[in-house]
Amino acid sequence: MVATNPADLPMLLRKADDGLASAMLGGVALQFARELQKHLLSMGSAATTVSAGPSQTVDAGPWLRTAAKGALWQFTSRGLRGQYFIAAPRTLTLRLVDLFYGGSGQSVTEREEWTGAERRFAARFGGELGQLSARAWDNIVALEPALDDHLVPLPKMPIGPDAPKFVVQDFNLGGAVLGGLMLSIAYPAAAIELLAGASAPLPVTHQDPAQTRWLAALHQALGQVTLPARSVLARPELPLGKILSLRVGDIIPLTMPQHVPVNVAGYCIATGTVGDAHGQTAIKIDQIVKRVSA
Repeated sequence: MVATNPADLPMLLRKADDGLASAMLGGVALQFARELQKHLLSMGSAATTVSAGPSQTVDAGPWLRTAAKGALWQFTSRGLRGQYFIAAPRTLTLRLVDLFYGGSGQSVTEREEWTGAERRFAARFGGELGQLSARAWDNIVALEPALDDHLVPLPKMPIGPDAPKFVVQDFNLGGAVLGGLMLSIAYPAAAIELLAGASAPLPVTHQDPAQTRWLAALHQALGQVTLPARSVLARPELPLGKILSLRVGDIIPLTMPQHVPVNVAGYCIATGTVGDAHGQTAIKIDQIVKRVSA
């Protein structure tokens, strides 16, 4: 029996399961751990190590209430179509602030209130964590995270069977300065399941000639499906008074952007430059959008 190469079935998807989601998150976690370790070392935390622990699914409400006791950053992500969170104990931020201002990072005093310098550092560090997480997901989806800052107050979460779930990935820190501390990322479980399902090809256990012909015909038919393509060259804005006074022969000046979007079925798939080809107005593709996101 010969297994079919999954790469030959790019248009076929199957429903995500826990194994798929875990495998996907495992790769992302390893990449984030490497990125975070390099970043902490660059901040002066010598000999720091970062290792990814197992992911787990938890109720969002209790996790947020616990995480908010330390440092909690909320990000809005287009790629996940919602919010995700990064949490760390207050001690982690305090030690990094001490390192930043020339200290050893070990002589810090725990307290409830943040100083102005600590708040500014925490905001900057949160933005850096968002970029590290985006790079970790780069091969799967463009997160495009926007830092919403510390979450105050906590949102009211429903309880019971309909309570939202998080998939939480923990990262254990090691070393003389940050050893024993942990940083966690909480993703919306629904988004993780959707991404895992959309990135997994349908497994085929054997290569049946009739099935192979059917798949080839299906791919050929799908390749012939036509979709509406459009590009917006300009979006002039006119005062209402000007619109009401328009007459035949009036001229509306347009400002052409350097790059224009190419949209197919409502999604931007590329950007290009407007020009001329064989006597017709045309668009030369300059860049293919890496991943379509709504």
